[in-house]
Amino acid sequence: MLRGAFVVFAGCSFTSSASSVDAQSANDATHIDGDIAHHACDVSAIGAGTATTSLGGSGGSPRPDLACASGELPIGIGFDSTQALRPEGGAGGERVVTAIHVRCGRVSLRVDESVAITPAESADWVSNQCGWGTMVSAPVVDCPANTVLVGISGNGGAFSLFNTVSLTCASVTANGSVGTAIQSVAVTDTGAYTNKPQTANCPVGTAAVSFAILGDCGVDEVTPSCSSLRCD
Repeated sequence: MLRGAFVVFAGCSFTSSASSVDAQSANDATHIDGDIAHHACDVSAIGAGTATTSLGGSGGSPRPDLACASGELPIGIGFDSTQALRPEGGAGGERVVTAIHVRCGRVSLRVDESVAITPAESADWVSNQCGWGTMVSAPVVDCPANTVLVGISGNGGAFSLFNTVSLTCASVTANGSVGTAIQSVAVTDTGAYTNKPQTANCPVGTAAVSFAILGDCGVDEVTPSCSSLRCD
């Protein structure tokens, strides 16, 4: 059976995996399954994905897409943001995101139809920062057990940029496709603003497979590309 293919973007924004997997994820037996005998199938994307709506604005320069290796999907995201309030963040000043860290992993269905996830490498982009002071690093947040990443939401800046990020995650059905049960997971330490809410979620029935980036001094815009999933 054919497997979905991903384009791997080489360069300094794509880093090794070992340090990106935190102890909590590695020890969560309900989320990670090392017993291949209990796997019913591997879940993969059907095609490279189609761009959807964006979080942030249209400022900044195009950067290499953040994409996972073949046979993997994005399973969690972390962000760095300014500690100081920036006028670019909105009226009166708000924090803004300056780096994005996408954790990749292999997604499988067990015979009991629960989802097993094995974390792998991280795909990252860090802005120039432009003397914006101390940065706050929000650790990578994974989707809850038995779900996959289907988008992100946040609060937009004055013209571009963003803060206050949450992941959008959806259930996985028995045949490996994306279900309709949706959960939102806040990424702590990215702000607490609600004056300009934005959502960049995949169409129903699809999951995020990569992220297009615009950025210079901060992460100006993130656009998920989305694809249907299947059981291989």
